[in-house]
Amino acid sequence: MKVVIELDTEELVRVSGPAKLHIVKGKVIVLGAILMPGDEVMVHGTRSYAVKCVDKCSIEVDIGDGASIERPQAKEEPLDSWISKVDELLDSGCRSFIVVGPVDAGKTSIAALIANRVIYRGGRVAIVDADVGQADIGPPACVSSATVDKYVFWLRELYAEKIRFIGSIVPQRFEKRIVGAVVDLVWEYRKEGIDHVVVDTDGWISGASALEYKAEMARTEWYLEGRVPLHTLRANLKTEVAFCISTANSSAISGLKFQKIFVLYFLIYHTLFVLLFELFSFH
Repeated sequence: MKVVIELDTEELVRVSGPAKLHIVKGKVIVLGAILMPGDEVMVHGTRSYAVKCVDKCSIEVDIGDGASIERPQAKEEPLDSWISKVDELLDSGCRSFIVVGPVDAGKTSIAALIANRVIYRGGRVAIVDADVGQADIGPPACVSSATVDKYVFWLRELYAEKIRFIGSIVPQRFEKRIVGAVVDLVWEYRKEGIDHVVVDTDGWISGASALEYKAEMARTEWYLEGRVPLHTLRANLKTEVAFCISTANSSAISGLKFQKIFVLYFLIYHTLFVLLFELFSFH
């Protein structure tokens, strides 16, 4: 069934798939991508996108079974805040992004939005899929990556160019292997002259081990070929890496420069905990 949606400037709807959007008139934003008349977007059955009109729009929607179109309540959709925060980080010179959050919190959509904003600005970008359990770019139990040369709305639309086999669909006990694979892939893209790299991570965020595992991905040792970061207070952190944090119970994304003081506090706390544990284990 086909329907035509007429939207005024700044008006927004949410389309849940399966559906196909065809822009008839005006300018539309979907996941940070600017779409013009004649452009099309496929909304897969498991996906849902906010569609915002920039200038009086007419959109033809081919609706499949189970699809829906709804108008969200005021401030319910985080699209504007996502775009604003990502643009702010790009303006500040940030070239590396790590998307962190629990399972099904929208990390994949945020990774796609970041890539789309880079493409909109004329930059080159690659996405590294470090979620070994719910892999989108490559097969499970692998860290995979792909360069993005046009707007992307689902990471499964990308073809895996580089694959590093991990051997597990859960990150626990394989953290160093996963970080080593990310290091390797980021290094290769840097050598190829890719401007920006987005790392989409798994949903493991609970506990000190999970936090330290994510923090490993923000160290300057990323750029030293063949080295895996070590757990050490002497490690320097690259502050141009942005952590984009998505939460399951919040529609907002927070992007922030990864500050050395935060990680230093975490590492000191963790080290003291380990020392105390070892001390009392002798008694």
